[in-house]
Amino acid sequence: MKITVTGRKVNLRENFKELATKKLSRFDRIFDEDAQANVVVSLERNRQTVEITIKSRGMIYRAERVLYTSGFACGNEKLPRLFTNSSRLDDPAPMPLRTEQSLTRRIARGVNP
Repeated sequence: MKITVTGRKVNLRENFKELATKKLSRFDRIFDEDAQANVVVSLERNRQTVEITIKSRGMIYRAERVLYTSGFACGNEKLPRLFTNSSRLDDPAPMPLRTEQSLTRRIARGVNP
């Protein structure tokens, strides 16, 4: 597979190009040697887009991923993840302490304190 990596309004590092080539090499077993893959990375204000287009045997396969980076500079800083598990990020709410009066009321009603 022939792979072309292009950056629009952004300078791509060699390690990104190597990583993209490594990831797309997994498709070698599916597509012919004549297949052509184009990776386009573009940057506009607060939006980063990666588009992958594979042309093989007259068919076109396309994928796109958009990352919105509002409030972040697009440099070497770590960017926010698109999907995070919010339950892991937030600490559970602390249990309220029961006063002696609430405990006696619960016992009087026959509820296990």
